Amino acid sequence: MKKTFAAIAAALAIAVCTLTAASAVYAEEKGQVAESGEVFYANVQSYLSLRAGASSSTAELYRLPPGTKVYVKGWSGDWGYAYVPSVDDYGFLYSGYLSRSNPVEPTGTAYYANVQTFLSLRAEATSSSRELRRLDPGTKVLEQSRTGNWSYVYVPDFGEYGYVYNGYLSSSNPVGGSVYYANVKTFLSLRASASSSSTELCRLNPATELRVKSWDGSWAYVYVPDKDSYGYVYSGYISKTKPYIPEGTMYYADVITFLSVREGPASDTTELHKLGRGARVKVLEWEDNNWAYAYIPATDDYGYVYAKYLTRNKPQ
Repeated sequence: MKKTFAAIAAALAIAVCTLTAASAVYAEEKGQVAESGEVFYANVQSYLSLRAGASSSTAELYRLPPGTKVYVKGWSGDWGYAYVPSVDDYGFLYSGYLSRSNPVEPTGTAYYANVQTFLSLRAEATSSSRELRRLDPGTKVLEQSRTGNWSYVYVPDFGEYGYVYNGYLSSSNPVGGSVYYANVKTFLSLRASASSSSTELCRLNPATELRVKSWDGSWAYVYVPDKDSYGYVYSGYISKTKPYIPEGTMYYADVITFLSVREGPASDTTELHKLGRGARVKVLEWEDNNWAYAYIPATDDYGYVYAKYLTRNKPQ
């Protein structure tokens, strides 16, 4: 009897520890790391089921409408494990119903966030409801409907819907500046001052939108909406026209140790990252010397990889 009781007590202790550990992981996932991963949209006619496991026979947690934005954290065969901001939860989605671009392009009256710090996008038309995200000054929204002091809007920058207090909306963008784009292959350095020797604040992906506030010789002082940051960029690497980025074809790193992602199509250029076996690589262009220009989903940036180490089928 004592042995049986001790076994039950031990089992309960293990269960409590497991629950505590799971809660800790869940709490971390609910934080800022939630909105990271590969961005996809629900490409369906009616709804996309968010499920408890990587199978159509598992419990259906939610039904996501067309165009719902999701962040895929990892893959299990044809299923992606994802975070869904609109329901603030995780689950599995069938990859056949996901697309890189939003299949739903909502219309509506365009307004801009006319605030000094941020505008809250909320789950319901009340200031006490859950805050979905904070919109930067000048963020564009498309009003779908209006009830009193609240507007139900679509936010193109994030592919999400929610409610905002319409007293903080204006028909003209309060954040001025001429629109330019990063016209580079790999990255554009945002710097602390108008010099290539100054501190690199961050690296901007190709086609990143910039708002030029002023010019300093060959340098432009810009605001970067995606980063909510200011800094200097070299004017030779920006353009008024948004550069075209091909759709690309997905490949996998077929290596024993690692595959180098480099700044240029040569082995003596700067190594940006190291990818492990099986890492996803979206090839955008092929170079003449057996190198491929590619988008790297795992790091959300661009670079060159040696084509010999790519395969269409994921290595085991």
